[in-house]
Amino acid sequence: MKKLFALLLITSIFAFSCSPIYKKPSNFRSGITDYSRFNEKGFFITESNSVSFDYQAIGSVYVQQEEGYEIISNDPISIKYKDDVTGYESVKQTSNLKTGNKYIGLDVNKGLDELHRITTSNKGNGIINLKITFWSGGYNITGMAIKK
Repeated sequence: MKKLFALLLITSIFAFSCSPIYKKPSNFRSGITDYSRFNEKGFFITESNSVSFDYQAIGSVYVQQEEGYEIISNDPISIKYKDDVTGYESVKQTSNLKTGNKYIGLDVNKGLDELHRITTSNKGNGIINLKITFWSGGYNITGMAIKK
């Protein structure tokens, strides 16, 4: 029994001692999100939830972006099938998602441009309580669209 235990111990030492140890590198990032280009267009934007002027609330706005490969097509497909048990025909809705080779990374400015577009298309000229939340592989931007 001692020989079996010793053999098992030696085998496990050889099996696991050659595994590389992953060392995660230190990561430090900083930056600034510039809102001045929106101010130049007469569009008010702030991270504060209160302002010192009267406004009309239009609604909540949000943008979500996930990094990934560009979408070439996403055509809906209807698949008809017959249930083996009941005999009824059914239709399953799915999509034919095709992606390209171009990788699209995260771009907060693109998200802010989309919020600006959505707000102005709903007759708004500002966003208050702006929040940018990053998560692994993407970000969310939320706020309240207003009209000054």
